[in-house]
Amino acid sequence: MPVDATFAAIQSKVKTLVSYTANTISFSGNTIADSAGGFKFPANQRIKITGSAHNDTSVDGGYFVSAANGNVLTTEESLVAEAAGANITITWGPEIAYTDPRDAVNLGNFPCIVSALAPNIENTLRITAEPDPQIDESGLLRDEYTVALFVFLGNRTQPLNEVHAKAKPWAQAIAKVLAKDLTLGLNGTFLDVRDAGGGDPILFRYKVGAIAWSDGIYFGVTLLLPVVERLVP
Repeated sequence: MPVDATFAAIQSKVKTLVSYTANTISFSGNTIADSAGGFKFPANQRIKITGSAHNDTSVDGGYFVSAANGNVLTTEESLVAEAAGANITITWGPEIAYTDPRDAVNLGNFPCIVSALAPNIENTLRITAEPDPQIDESGLLRDEYTVALFVFLGNRTQPLNEVHAKAKPWAQAIAKVLAKDLTLGLNGTFLDVRDAGGGDPILFRYKVGAIAWSDGIYFGVTLLLPVVERLVP
């Protein structure tokens, strides 16, 4: 189904939110510094490092950044040192970004992102009398629907301040990667940011809080992305 291509395209965009490669990164104890000042990693998130001494592996598959101050990251774990001048890549994003709904999620894979058609939201199949130049040239049938991204960050039994701190940067980070290409790399599909009359266009709406799932109550961020897809007969 065409909507599956939308899910796959979104997954490809959000699976890595920040990636930085440089040979100016140094390690000492539990701090990572970049003399070039290129770090844009948020605190309270797990990063992964690739280098000669790393292969995307460390404690639980990454290091937890407890503080991010400019060009210095402080981790909860002691770091495996890399050689001075080595080419290092640091990434941040979900452990897994699924392209379809899941009945159950695994805490061991958190943070993870699940894509689905937004439940209980009315969608629209429209046939236009006049073509919309922003969408098509022939006034064809088009599907206007909402994709929900559920960002799972923790169990609701975890301390609220802990999961809330983890939630803060996700919406802005996802917005930055999606805003780079509103077509998602697809033909005839795009994120619907058209101005409906009054105010600046909206990329998506989001909320932070509990996520009720079939296997329990979790905490995270829920994003609602409006999508328009042109249907070819």
